[in-house]
Amino acid sequence: NALEIVLPNGDRLVGDPKGDKRKYRRASGGPPFLEVKAGDGGFKLRTTDGKLLWKVKIAEDKIKVSDNEENANPWSLKTKYEDKVKVVDASDNEIAEVRFYPDKTKVKGPDGTVLWECAARRSAAFGVLVLDRVPEEHRAILMAEILARRR
Repeated sequence: NALEIVLPNGDRLVGDPKGDKRKYRRASGGPPFLEVKAGDGGFKLRTTDGKLLWKVKIAEDKIKVSDNEENANPWSLKTKYEDKVKVVDASDNEIAEVRFYPDKTKVKGPDGTVLWECAARRSAAFGVLVLDRVPEEHRAILMAEILARRR
């Protein structure tokens, strides 16, 4: 149940299960600095003192990511399509698309420009890459947690 995340700069984060939470620390040492607590239909990314950073609600046809308990003004990863995931902002404007191909996954901007491409399994988690207001470490943890939930 432990997760290890390698960031683009080579740093590693390790998420170790502790009770009903997964506590994240830097592999280079030090105490946990972030935690994920599973809840009804999703999870919350918080600081270790309990301050909410991101709330993720996972439903059958979408995944919502917001920075508040009420899930107000969320980004949505719309998963109801067979071959793609649409990423929309709080105003329902499409900001990206995750497109699934037999041998790869591509993340495309609203104009069709390929932003990322990888030989990876189908997952809505790749839509988190375009959430630019979410710090890189937080995006990596959100992606890992969504992947761990097989979405």
